[in-house]
Amino acid sequence: MAEKKDVEINSRADTIGMMDLKDVRPYPVTPPPSYEEVKPTYEKRKALEFCDWAEDSFKFEKRYGKDESLAGLRVLDIGLWRLGHKFCASLFGECGAEVVSIEPPGGDPLRKLTPFGREEYLLENQETGEKCGMEFVCETVNTHCVTLDVETPEGQEV
Repeated sequence: MAEKKDVEINSRADTIGMMDLKDVRPYPVTPPPSYEEVKPTYEKRKALEFCDWAEDSFKFEKRYGKDESLAGLRVLDIGLWRLGHKFCASLFGECGAEVVSIEPPGGDPLRKLTPFGREEYLLENQETGEKCGMEFVCETVNTHCVTLDVETPEGQEV
């Protein structure tokens, strides 16, 4: 039977003598594959084409350009009292669509939404004096707001 002895181990270097190794094995233990081994897999997946596309698409010059892929599309936002409707409509507007938010007379009730329902958090429009909540302002970016009473025949015709 092998002799047992207590050994204090504080680091990997303390174990080298026990394993009869002259040096610590470098990381990674398994060497990475060579370029020749990896190339067929990348060609099969068209990874190099993707790399070229990504490099061209994410150039610094294009960093602040606005995507106008939905230019020419008109979106009607008729949701009331829902931040999700306003958020989705603003995303359409961000992509170039013309977004028209239709509100009833008196405006969307979401306009008065403030933290804790406190009126002192309403923002005042300097031109019209109308007060509006910050959530509404943030979520109606890139949209045109129109007041229209869709319950009347004239409003439905419009």
